[in-house]
Amino acid sequence: MNGSLLYHEFALYYDLIHARYDYAGQAAALHDLLLGHGVPDGSHVLEAACGTGSYLARLKRHYAVSGFDRSEAMLQIARRKLPDVPLFCADLRDFHCPAPVDAILCLCSAIAYLRSVDELAAAVCGFARALRHGGVLVLRPWLTSAQATEGLSWMDAFDGDGLKLCRQAVLKRQGRDSILDFHWLVATPGAGVAHSVDRHVLRLFEDQEIGAALSQCGLSGRQIMFEGFGQPLWVARRAGRT
Repeated sequence: MNGSLLYHEFALYYDLIHARYDYAGQAAALHDLLLGHGVPDGSHVLEAACGTGSYLARLKRHYAVSGFDRSEAMLQIARRKLPDVPLFCADLRDFHCPAPVDAILCLCSAIAYLRSVDELAAAVCGFARALRHGGVLVLRPWLTSAQATEGLSWMDAFDGDGLKLCRQAVLKRQGRDSILDFHWLVATPGAGVAHSVDRHVLRLFEDQEIGAALSQCGLSGRQIMFEGFGQPLWVARRAGRT
């Protein structure tokens, strides 16, 4: 499975390896963005591909929040953080909300794990169905073909008492996909250093393809540059009265 180590066996390391990630700053920016697009405090905000719930843990100060993720291992961690928040296991391409929500967030480039424009449209149309009329979608994309330069590199590390983690990857191109083989080193007392490779195949959707999927599904969207994210976010609205 694509990214099976990080999102399953290594889910317990997810928050550790992202310890320096500015969830608080980005959640504050998202709150400002939602307020600016007519989503007031107290509204219902759903996060798609919510992972371990780090955004939800901060946004719940302002909103009634819920979330879903494909990985039950990630959700188990999120439930420990957020015992009072509704969380369910579902796929981006086929999920169901019992009632319309005021806003949906799909962050961390989750759409890049979709394999085609048809799967992208299935996910976006699911978002549209889950939104109330006038509701807002905030979507963080992955790289486009022009941005995905062969040789881009990543490294994350965690230095704890009794546990040391490091993962590194160099981007490779294969057609419309970016390939990231993350090499993990996990050091624990008495067990030495274990090496694993975790492959992530991320689709390079073009801006035009994302815009077309939004339009196809009845959402009017545009890209905006928002402080703290380093790349444009898509913000889209479902037609109709609020």
